[in-house]
Amino acid sequence: MIQTKKYNKWGIIDEKGNQIIPYKYKEIQILNYKGVIVAKEKDSYKIISIKNKKESKENYSNFSLNIGKMLPVMRNNKWSILNLETLSEVFPLIYDEIWVHNEGWIELKKDKKLYIMFSDGKILDKTLKGIQ
Repeated sequence: MIQTKKYNKWGIIDEKGNQIIPYKYKEIQILNYKGVIVAKEKDSYKIISIKNKKESKENYSNFSLNIGKMLPVMRNNKWSILNLETLSEVFPLIYDEIWVHNEGWIELKKDKKLYIMFSDGKILDKTLKGIQ
């Protein structure tokens, strides 16, 4: 997949120049996960699986780096995790902050409690309290 720009809009083509995603987005980011992209329309982001020909049901105001099949997404000033295989939210949209670590884990903060999620979607049993 190659992201390209035409008439000030972004789309995706394959290595032969065939259009995969039409030129209609403000920006496109190809994720490091099996043909999944993030595309910006107007002021929000849509997650698109080219392989499965599916789009996320929701639009998001922000996103972070994916760790494996997990992508942090923000809507209504709250964070959640989107499963890139199913394009569904793994957790409710309740987290105040999220930090992604390249080592394969994500910190989720809610009400001064810190949760650790690993790339397989499992959360550390114990919450860390008193985080500033």
